[in-house]
Amino acid sequence: AQPESKAKGPKANDNAYISEMESIAFNPDAFCNVKSPDKKVEESDALEVAAASAFLLNNVIPKLVAQNFRLLQDSPLDGESLKRIMHKHGINMRYLGRMAALAVQCNMPHIAQLCTQEMIVRAAKHLINGFLRDVKPDLQ
Repeated sequence: AQPESKAKGPKANDNAYISEMESIAFNPDAFCNVKSPDKKVEESDALEVAAASAFLLNNVIPKLVAQNFRLLQDSPLDGESLKRIMHKHGINMRYLGRMAALAVQCNMPHIAQLCTQEMIVRAAKHLINGFLRDVKPDLQ
């Protein structure tokens, strides 16, 4: 009998794992106005993106909020640490509202407040950048 490896899951340097991860690709134009010449490919791409989104919304995000945050496996203290944790779990920042709502449901006001604060800061940053783009330099 061979001894079992203590490492759990695939290793990052495992060629088969790397090959499998590189083969996972979603069409970034799946829900855009860019039309594919092949209607079946377009429909397939849209279904793949929808399935990935449903998995994220129904499994990954609830697990992060209800388990990881509650058990303090991950504990964001500011917007930067929240962003890092979300990205580590494959969650885009566009899901902050969903996370805030789940945090309220799970009676975790500190997480809900952090998500809300991050949404406000990001919206303000977007608006300020828009205003600054229109400012002409004062050349003297």
